[in-house]
Amino acid sequence: MLRQWKTFLDDWIAAWSKALEDAMSTPAFAEALGKTLDQFLTVQGKAKEAAKRSNKATLDALGLPSREQITGLSRQLMDLEDRLESLEDKIDAGTSAARPVRPAAPRARPKKAAKKTVKRTAARKTKPAAKRTRPRR
Repeated sequence: MLRQWKTFLDDWIAAWSKALEDAMSTPAFAEALGKTLDQFLTVQGKAKEAAKRSNKATLDALGLPSREQITGLSRQLMDLEDRLESLEDKIDAGTSAARPVRPAAPRARPKKAAKKTVKRTAARKTKPAAKRTRPRR
């Protein structure tokens, strides 16, 4: 019984495979599939652009940067880092060429001066109050 069922299923799959292969190999099917794919891609592109505009409007309304703005800023920061490293290398090369490196001689520590005791409250009273140039928020 199982052998007959398996034979039936194998024959059924083979028949459908042959029928579908014959149908899909025609130029009419290829043309219809191409039109459907073009329509799908057109609708998808419009939906993607609408979503992008909506996201941009939302980010602008919230005052948040977009992915493109963050990416551009990170590129600018990397460029600045590269330029700083280049300048540091040039400065290091210029200073090492200008004077030879000698080991530093040990220095004697200067003696500490005696501390004067002044009350802070008296010192505050003698100083004039600084004027504010910016208004308080």
